[in-house]
Amino acid sequence: EMFISGSHRLGVRDIGADIDTVCVAPNFCTREHFFTYLKNDFLNHPDVTELNAVEDALVPIISFDFRGVSIDLLFARLAAN
Repeated sequence: EMFISGSHRLGVRDIGADIDTVCVAPNFCTREHFFTYLKNDFLNHPDVTELNAVEDALVPIISFDFRGVSIDLLFARLAAN
């Protein structure tokens, strides 16, 4: 499931501001899934540019531009199904 957070969630976004999102996955999805499968899907998508994956961060994040809109996608995993 995906959730919007940050300034967009609060309704105080500005022109050119990024969209902060959180990908909440079930506990069987791992950090490796996030940085392997999802990252590869983004890399192969024609509308995704400027992809940067920060795999060793405390909170895993993939930043990218989608059709010119900057998106920060954080990964969170549920403790239980």
